[in-house]
Amino acid sequence: MEPWLEINGQRLLNLSSNNYLGLATHPDVQAAAAKAAQAEGCGAGSSRLIAGTSPSQQTLEERLAQFKGVESHTGIRQRVHRQLRHNPSAGRAR
Repeated sequence: MEPWLEINGQRLLNLSSNNYLGLATHPDVQAAAAKAAQAEGCGAGSSRLIAGTSPSQQTLEERLAQFKGVESHTGIRQRVHRQLRHNPSAGRAR
């Protein structure tokens, strides 16, 4: 769906479409998504808690964190898991 639509001759930006920036229909984004689907596959799969973090997810998180100037969630998650492995009672409700 295009981000712009026409109603009663008036051009309106469809903010309810999840494509109001026009990225879902942008040729570069579509090409990148197709390339990623060829390389990674597609589908719902499973949560990272069960299936683990893929290298592409880790790379994305690290790049976003670097862009924002914050620590990546991957590093935080690894520390939490390490803490729980060494101290299982830390994750239990008291």
